Amino acid sequence: QIWRSTNTPSGEKSVAHARTYVERLNSILSEEARGPAPHPCVAYAASSQVFVTVTKLALSFHDEGVIRSATVFFNTLIDAEVDGVVDNRLFARALVDLVRRAEKTSDEIEGRLVELLFGIANNIRLQPAILPAWFVPRVTPVAQDSDSQAPSGTEFAGATRKDEFPLFYLLVDYVHHEGRAGDFARTGLLYLIETASRSKNLEKWLIESDLATLMATGLGALYSQLGQ
Repeated sequence: QIWRSTNTPSGEKSVAHARTYVERLNSILSEEARGPAPHPCVAYAASSQVFVTVTKLALSFHDEGVIRSATVFFNTLIDAEVDGVVDNRLFARALVDLVRRAEKTSDEIEGRLVELLFGIANNIRLQPAILPAWFVPRVTPVAQDSDSQAPSGTEFAGATRKDEFPLFYLLVDYVHHEGRAGDFARTGLLYLIETASRSKNLEKWLIESDLATLMATGLGALYSQLGQ
């Protein structure tokens, strides 16, 4: 509310204030998390959709400190296991926007952001029921014989449908990266693929998607960096 009601122009002072606000929020939540349940502050942060404001702060101020604090906040909510967080489509959109649009000014920031994606992938693996918050496949009519429609002499490359499962495509973007970001991305993708064995919709989507093409390209780039 302080940030929303403040008309201070952008600048170093505003960045410092934004960083302070999120750090204070993190301090409250982490202190509460160390105690026994229930955790009313964490529950309120989820129900009042504070995560939307935190994403806006991180994207409004191109500051590494604000982004770092935002990743701590999102990790706290992911680990809190309270209702209305990882199964919330608005939370999913806020987290995806943060990872997609935040400036990766260092390997550390990049690793922190991809770690958020990994945390969600792990939650989906453990609780497949939350998948609909992150994966929204289009309902398409029954297609005719695909073989008769495919141009002769071309190979099936898969359909690119980033708007249906942005979490998946963001992880693919970091498959070929070194360090923490690459490790988190590769493991997160394995978790999502494992989940497909318990979700017919996801299994079908993976088969029809451009997963094979993207993975071949990404891993090819990774292997090309290896020494002879």
